[in-house]
Amino acid sequence: MALAFGGQFMQLSKREFRILFWAALITAWLFTLPAMANTFFATRGLAFGGGPVVDGTANDVIYLLGWPPVLSVHILFFIAALVIWRYLKASK
Repeated sequence: MALAFGGQFMQLSKREFRILFWAALITAWLFTLPAMANTFFATRGLAFGGGPVVDGTANDVIYLLGWPPVLSVHILFFIAALVIWRYLKASK
């Protein structure tokens, strides 16, 4: 989440900062909340349709909530690499 708020000090356009901000928040919260739900509902969320542990709707919902942060973390790493590349290019 620090990247979300520190992004305003990076060499980003407004659009890139907005994408970085939301990708960081989605990554942070949607990796955390399903993990908490796993303990509340005694599930693992490893696979759609129950997986190796338990069959149930809670498991399916937790599994589906795991995909947005997986995509967001890849977007986040791409933008962070872009910022590092721009910094190194500007410091030459």
